[in-house]
Amino acid sequence: MKCFVCHAPQLEQASEKFMREVAQAVIDYYEKKDSKAKNLLERLTVTCYICHNMKALHPPERPEPNVMYGTKGKGQSPFHAVKRHPYIGNSNFCMQCHGAYLAPDGEPIFCSTIAQSYRDHYVAMGGQSSCQDCHMRAKNRGHTFPGTYVVDMLKEGIGLNVQVRNVIEYKPFAPLTDHTKRNPAAVITVDLINNAGHRIPDGCYWTSKVILELVALDEKGKVVWKGDKEYFEIGLDWYGNRRFVSFEVKDLVDFSLPPREVTTERFYAIFPRDVRRVELITRVKYHVKSGMEFLVHEEKRILEY
Repeated sequence: MKCFVCHAPQLEQASEKFMREVAQAVIDYYEKKDSKAKNLLERLTVTCYICHNMKALHPPERPEPNVMYGTKGKGQSPFHAVKRHPYIGNSNFCMQCHGAYLAPDGEPIFCSTIAQSYRDHYVAMGGQSSCQDCHMRAKNRGHTFPGTYVVDMLKEGIGLNVQVRNVIEYKPFAPLTDHTKRNPAAVITVDLINNAGHRIPDGCYWTSKVILELVALDEKGKVVWKGDKEYFEIGLDWYGNRRFVSFEVKDLVDFSLPPREVTTERFYAIFPRDVRRVELITRVKYHVKSGMEFLVHEEKRILEY
């Protein structure tokens, strides 16, 4: 039930009778995949009331009944009053849920590590944008809150720069006139720029990873060279086992792209001797989980030898 603190916090105000129904629905769906139980649980979601009232003020302040808080405090409604409070426009407001959560019984839950990455790396390195600046105010995104499921957001968050230099690879001490001992080659430098306010990937899917993939094709479209690199977080339990479910993760190892930094990868590609033309394709993909992957960038270069 600890997940409900963020995913359905309105249950804090629910009756004991309704909470018993919810608990039974969790059991029925987990054990029987009961459709009625699923329908009840799907209706328990984060509504306007959650952000604009229940979590809109930071303790020790408490929200007033029938008041919806916002960054401007403007507007009228026959159903509630409207008041301004700066907290709802601050990144700390988002960190209530988008970060490591310490449950009332003391158990840490790493549903997301965004808050820690934002505060300890992005802000510490001079970053000044808030969560709301990128995910709401920019491009008038409002309450759509785009993230890793939106390719345009991924393109903004991850920048790509590719530099290539042709090289002729000779065997040691072979004369330059002996073409039987030469191979076309390339020195490839790839810069991945994390423009986001937190590490990438970062979120509740512990299967997420950024994939850098390079493929070289000859004149006939045959693959003559490959290179790749992956960036991800490893979630661990207390015993050092890698886990993928949020409530099982208690520690992490970070192989992700850090914010406000350029991550540079260098490759030395050697192609078959008879190749005279190479098409080099560089791709950046965002892998969420099996069956869910997005192409973020693709860049092609033609190398002549």
